[in-house]
Amino acid sequence: MTKKFFALAAVSLCLLLGLSAAASGVTVEVQGGYSCDYGVDIPFTPSARTSRYTFALYEGGNAAGSPEVTAEVTIASAGTVHLPLRHNLSGPSTWTLCVTAHVMPGREAFDREAMATKVFTTAPTCGCPAGTAGAFYAGKGTVSSPYRVTDGRQLAHLGVHLSACFLQTENISLSGSWTPIGTFSGVYDGGGHVINNLQVATSGKAGLFESTDGATIRALGIAGSSSIVGTSSAGAFAAEANATQISECFALASVRTDAYNSVCGGLIGKGSFRNRLDNCYFAGSLSNTRAYNAPFMGGLMGVALKESGGVPPVITGCYTAADYQFYYTNQQYGLGSLVGSLSMWTGSAWGAGTIQSSGNYWLTGTAGCPAYAVGDFSNGQGHNPSSPGAAGLSSLASLPAGFDKSVWTTGSYQRPTYNGGWATVSAPVLKVFQGNS
Repeated sequence: MTKKFFALAAVSLCLLLGLSAAASGVTVEVQGGYSCDYGVDIPFTPSARTSRYTFALYEGGNAAGSPEVTAEVTIASAGTVHLPLRHNLSGPSTWTLCVTAHVMPGREAFDREAMATKVFTTAPTCGCPAGTAGAFYAGKGTVSSPYRVTDGRQLAHLGVHLSACFLQTENISLSGSWTPIGTFSGVYDGGGHVINNLQVATSGKAGLFESTDGATIRALGIAGSSSIVGTSSAGAFAAEANATQISECFALASVRTDAYNSVCGGLIGKGSFRNRLDNCYFAGSLSNTRAYNAPFMGGLMGVALKESGGVPPVITGCYTAADYQFYYTNQQYGLGSLVGSLSMWTGSAWGAGTIQSSGNYWLTGTAGCPAYAVGDFSNGQGHNPSSPGAAGLSSLASLPAGFDKSVWTTGSYQRPTYNGGWATVSAPVLKVFQGNS
């Protein structure tokens, strides 16, 4: 008697990144050179009479046409079969799985091939219910398996998973007003992609993130018609940041604060403690025309703070090309081409802070450009004449001394000016964005 001899477990699919099927005792040989660093995991119980199967995935609700992916699978006991699959990352999609069981050598007289099919719809991998706006459909939110971010809805959904890890897979163009993401403590890898048209107008903290704490942001650009306007603090990436590392990032944006005693910075508004910037640049405009005392405005950070005996803020291999507009045009206190104000908390009062700075530059000759890299501390007067680890240059058309050629190359771009126009800048650009932005 001929029997159908395999059982297909109830298909409960979880979409994961980079899971190795071989690690669970399953051998998968994908056909035709098909590859993808995310896919589907299929819980599978094989028959006791064979360990040889062909898995095929078809897009849609039936097994019509050519399969998207075919794999020869060897599995002897219940386990998980991982198949690479280029499925929709921004929402659910429907697929049909066909599994063919093959006859084991020596059993040709007793058994025959049999097939089973199962239709399934991909589900969010972030634990959110199906249908959740902006849910993630690939990844586990870990360093080795980050959630994939493909559009503005998923970017906003970071606010539900503030300590997770993310990878942006394509350029994102936003529309309408952006609500800053709450305190982010995870990892955001831009993958060399750009967020365009970031429009923030808030009565509080303004930026892509309202604040960051222990976060890492890398290989991310902010460009297009991006405008960030707040009252207390504003920065393209974060209005306020603490113990945050930002590397190989840039912002082409207009950043403005509209209140007394507020803080305005190109990348970070108010930098609390232990922040670090490596190989970044800001090109655009900074303004605060309502601050009657110090403008607290810096090309990279408006304010950078340090604890007594603690680690100073670190800035290496960065530059700025920006316009500055503020109330007292002859006031340089609290205003710097890199950092507006350095301060240190002594435990009872604020005093002069320090910075670890090397290989940084700013483009001179722009509107309102400060004469110094760093403004003085918050309780002092004047400015910091030492310009630590930084120099002003009249041109950035060639790579400045010390810039890593494996990270930077020369190029040009359009930056916004404070009067609403655009200026062409010939300056270093980051190689990680080549071919993406």
